[in-house]
Amino acid sequence: MELPLLTRLDEAQRRKRVRRTALLVALIPLAFYFGFIIMTLVRGSR
Repeated sequence: MELPLLTRLDEAQRRKRVRRTALLVALIPLAFYFGFIIMTLVRGSR
C-alpha cells in the first residue's frame, strides 16, 4: 500500500525533528560530563 505524498513528507519531517531532538538531549549530559572533567582538572591543578 503506497502512502500519499503528503504523508511521506510529514513522516520525513517528523523523523528529522526526532533526530534533532535526540541529538540535543544527548548533548546535555555530554556538556555536564565535560564540565565535570574540566572542573576536576582545574581543581586538581591548584
